[in-house]
Amino acid sequence: MRNLKKILALVLALMMTVSLMVVASAANIDNYDDKEEISDKYAVAVEVLSGIGIYQGDGAGEDTFRPQDSLSRAEVAVLLYRLLTTDVDDSEVDELPTTQLFDDVPSDEWFTGYINYAFTNAWVQGNGDGTYSPEAAITGYELTTMLVRALGRDNNFNEIGGDDWTTDAAVLGERTGIFEGLGSEVVLSNAVTREQAAQMIFNALNAYTWDETEWSGHYDVNTTTMGEEKLGLTHAPTGYYDSWGRPAEIWYADSEKGTGYDSDDGDKLYAAFEIEALYTDNKPITECDLSTELGLNKQVSGIEVFINGVYTDDDETITPTNLRSTMDSAQGRQMEVYDADSNGVVDTIVYIDTYLAQVTEVNEATSDPAGHPETPAYSELNVWMNGPAGNQPTATDLLMSGIDYAKGSYILVNVNEGDAHFFQLTDEDDFVVYPVQEAEAFVGAQTAYTTKASHIVEDKEYPDAVNFYLDEAGNEVIDHTWYFDQFGNLIGATDIDDVYSFGTISEIVWVDSNGLENGYALAKLTYMDGTDAEMKIAEINGKELVGVEGKGANYANGLVSSTKQYNESTNAATADYTNVALYKITSGKNGLELTEMTKLYGSASITTGVPEMEATRGFYATNDTLFLVWNGKGYETYTGINEVPSYKPSGTDRLFWAAEVAVGSDLAAEYVFINNAALTTETTQNTFYANSDDTLTVTSHVDGNIRYYEIEGGYVNGKPATVTINGGNETDYTKNTTVMAFLNNQGLLLAFDQTDGVVDDSSVRVITTAEDATDNKEFAVNAGLVADANLQGDVLYAGGVPYNVSSATVLSYDGKDLEKHIKEETGSLYVIYTTDDGKVNGTSKTALYVIITDTGIVKVSKNDNVTSPWSNTYTSDAVSEVLAVGDKLEITLKTSGAGKFTDGVDHELTLTNGMSAVATGDGSQTITFEFPVTFSMLNKTLVIDELGTPAAD
Repeated sequence: MRNLKKILALVLALMMTVSLMVVASAANIDNYDDKEEISDKYAVAVEVLSGIGIYQGDGAGEDTFRPQDSLSRAEVAVLLYRLLTTDVDDSEVDELPTTQLFDDVPSDEWFTGYINYAFTNAWVQGNGDGTYSPEAAITGYELTTMLVRALGRDNNFNEIGGDDWTTDAAVLGERTGIFEGLGSEVVLSNAVTREQAAQMIFNALNAYTWDETEWSGHYDVNTTTMGEEKLGLTHAPTGYYDSWGRPAEIWYADSEKGTGYDSDDGDKLYAAFEIEALYTDNKPITECDLSTELGLNKQVSGIEVFINGVYTDDDETITPTNLRSTMDSAQGRQMEVYDADSNGVVDTIVYIDTYLAQVTEVNEATSDPAGHPETPAYSELNVWMNGPAGNQPTATDLLMSGIDYAKGSYILVNVNEGDAHFFQLTDEDDFVVYPVQEAEAFVGAQTAYTTKASHIVEDKEYPDAVNFYLDEAGNEVIDHTWYFDQFGNLIGATDIDDVYSFGTISEIVWVDSNGLENGYALAKLTYMDGTDAEMKIAEINGKELVGVEGKGANYANGLVSSTKQYNESTNAATADYTNVALYKITSGKNGLELTEMTKLYGSASITTGVPEMEATRGFYATNDTLFLVWNGKGYETYTGINEVPSYKPSGTDRLFWAAEVAVGSDLAAEYVFINNAALTTETTQNTFYANSDDTLTVTSHVDGNIRYYEIEGGYVNGKPATVTINGGNETDYTKNTTVMAFLNNQGLLLAFDQTDGVVDDSSVRVITTAEDATDNKEFAVNAGLVADANLQGDVLYAGGVPYNVSSATVLSYDGKDLEKHIKEETGSLYVIYTTDDGKVNGTSKTALYVIITDTGIVKVSKNDNVTSPWSNTYTSDAVSEVLAVGDKLEITLKTSGAGKFTDGVDHELTLTNGMSAVATGDGSQTITFEFPVTFSMLNKTLVIDELGTPAAD
């Protein structure tokens, strides 16, 4: 067995192809967006030179290689510099001479230092007329000449020169191996492409160098190549593996010559290539069939086996005559067979499993305050790597580098369980997870069962992957989500989200009405998302629908008629099935079982933005409540109390107002089905908010003889919305006091009422203090400063009151989240909440919206220490202004009587919060002090404490 200590720590995205594959290096072809354009015969050269850093893309700062384009003579000077100095980072370029040595190479060009260095070292000689032609495309002869010189020839003996210089270059190029691997399309007199140049430079790296001896005209050939001398470049065609066990040939810098690649010794990996597999598949295969695929006619033993990166043994055997014994291959398990030593003998088998995983958390990269990286970006996963324990699937918690998939996504992963990993999040990580792709999925119900490792969904049979561990479908006949692996096998099944587990009956009929035992009820169900499905119904509210249909006109006792209209809800007497109730839908042995949910009658109502639905039992809705509404003709769906229209009972027959509710452990409705309710026009109460620097647009409209205005750009009840205001006879919108009430208070939280969608003119008011919940049917508000609040998990404490904010919409003036504002203690805080009697997470109130502003009302009053009459610059009474943080609060004091503030004399005004400002008198009866507005001043009354001496004249 080969030395497994040489397993490479390579970053490898699993590739399911048989073709030659570049697997890892410092930089490689995969970095180039146009990698598919690079010819296969030049791929190794491009890969190695890119890994070393000699080639770095197209030189224009783009991630392209442009393999078919030509190289300029200036670009070649750069490549020679990096090749022969090993300064691939160009860190010493600023020290290169920039004296103008050629007429067309000015001292201030980007390439001047490179060309001068190459000329100084006799690698280039120019055109012989004092020019270099830096922008000209280099020909094959010219590049050959430069490379031959770099190898030590033609330094002093002028072996390449005169009229026959091209012949001289070709002869030396052939002798030194510069033309190895070049295609027949290469014509040395023409410009060479970037990929052809890469092959020629790569050949020079692997060519032996020449030393000039003491006697003229003679060279000694060294026993080392240019790559060995400059970089320690070593090629290992066999004996190495990637972290999965795939054999690979590698190019690397051997810091301790002859010891083999070892990153712990400081060796640097430049490029690695997977050896092409002899056979690959993802299905079970017998030893006999594998022998046929491989062309084996006799037994092969001593085969090394790797499973998910773990070396298992070196004694696997393939026997051509074994017709029954199956390899460790399986449905959905990748199997790859290799001849690692390239000697015509199978010696390595690699197995790689695919698992279904779900992203449970996404973690962004973090940095310290100085900007230095602390932790990389990574995702947390549930990976189903084990079979079910009892009836419950088990999952392993693992971490994966990167955040390429959203939280909640189901993805396919390979899990490397070996001990040679490039990326590990912590020292305790035993496994390294590599994503394959997002799992493709479809929704369907099982329609038959088989004892084979497969599932029949919607009458089509799909094979199961060997790692089909997440199985929430079991024998159920309701819809599930089915996930495929990358080979088309089923790898998991999950329950449909609860949104699809509740719905109503829109049609139902009995199938086979001849009294046979196999009769059944077939219903069209409408789910909470508005989708329909025809399903067999086995039971409604505990009554089995089996055997024969009902008898009589109304088909009582829970049975179903074969005549559809007898099952429909046309009046109270026959309202048995369709459009009458919200059902919880579960799977039973003989079909679906439907259980009717809670009914709301009496005081029940649905009002846009209003949590409360029924006061008697305390049922309420939230932003997450799903509404399904039967309007008498079809179904409509809404999400949240701010989306659903307002409804009221239609007529006196309560059956036509059937608000059916599915609730959790609290009284918050998860789902509401509304039957034939009428839209209401009752007055609703709302909130309005716009950031202080947002743009509000006022549009004037005339409908008939009625003028109205629309204000756009703000948030109504936490969502972007337009406010409609009736106009009068004014011709200027600024004369409409209701419009200006919104505009003049921008940056504050406003409360207003509206009827039929139009603002009640006298209802607009600024919220600056906590409003009692009993004063507003629709909402209650807590107002204060962020600095006085704190956040503990999903509970916000404001004014000593806990609010559950887990589902709250957060609006902030600067886009920062609530947690950030709490930490920085910035902003005025408004919490719009509903009371729920402590039913949610132990808090007494559930927040619907959290609004954070940088604007508020600033009021000023005085105490007895200031006897002079005073006024604000803008009013003659106490200051009361809408101001934002950073604005200036101006307080103007006026002397009593005829006294004046002496010209040039400073006065200090102090407020009770400790703030003070100095102003200079100008000989008039007034003096104005300016205070910069801070968060602590918003929505508070500031008190003038004292006017400092000297006193006024």
